[in-house]
Amino acid sequence: MRKRTDLSKWGADEAEKYAAAKHGPDGARFLDPHLYALMSRNRLEGTDFADLGTGAAPWAYHALMQGADHVAGFDLSPSMLQQARKRLGNDSGFLPRNAELIEADVAHMPCNNESFDSSASVNVGCNLPPSTFAAHFREAFRITKPGGNFTVAAPISLLTTFTGDDEVEDVQTQIDRAWEIKEGNVKEVIGQVRGVLRATFILDPKSGKPILVTEENSDLVENGDPILRIIPGLVVDNNFHTIQEYREEALRAGWNIRALIDECFRNEQERADHNLSEENPENRLGPEYVGNPPFLLMDLKKE
Repeated sequence: MRKRTDLSKWGADEAEKYAAAKHGPDGARFLDPHLYALMSRNRLEGTDFADLGTGAAPWAYHALMQGADHVAGFDLSPSMLQQARKRLGNDSGFLPRNAELIEADVAHMPCNNESFDSSASVNVGCNLPPSTFAAHFREAFRITKPGGNFTVAAPISLLTTFTGDDEVEDVQTQIDRAWEIKEGNVKEVIGQVRGVLRATFILDPKSGKPILVTEENSDLVENGDPILRIIPGLVVDNNFHTIQEYREEALRAGWNIRALIDECFRNEQERADHNLSEENPENRLGPEYVGNPPFLLMDLKKE
């Protein structure tokens, strides 16, 4: 697990798995529809668009498809930029003339003030330690023109263990059993957990064993702390940030918050209706999605 001051760089294998997993079945339900609405053709056509922490570039690609005149994707990870090049380029790996990919820290953007009409940060803040987390809101503000939008998406409810629709064995019990076999292989141990879509872990300071973090033991983690997360398809290094942090840093950077979106199932009937509509059992969502939003979306504007 990374130190509090480290920046996350993805390995080639992790980057490829993340690109394939996209946002998972819960992201398809609660995140992507809102992102498409906030990054519609009405907002992006004819614009210069910056994708901060572009990853495998799904939203940079989306911006091009919505008629953006120019798209720049920024990411600190060379492995992620390789995935982005595959997405944006042709079979020869050449990017379109109106697209560029830049290896850069989102806290220190290599571009002039007010270079872009709009910008986005999709599930990027969760990879950032506190100082970088705050600076990335400031940098987005600096490079965005007055009147421009900044779309931010982030995982929240980090103390909730989100499951699929099947009954799931106690998560810490699964961890303890796997640890007896694969002690020291932290991500491999967490990866043995079955039935969980999203969950947060820290490492026991004495043994190094993963400990599931919940509301009951939330005193084990503080804002900005490095954590490990199960997300659909893989286990990743993240940092612990709350919805309050996102809101406060956005306001501190100068952004006007036009909308906060944190959707979940309002009741058990909504969840049941959703699961009935899903032919693939892997896309069905567990009871934790009632009342617990898995994502936050922020629609920010530079006045």
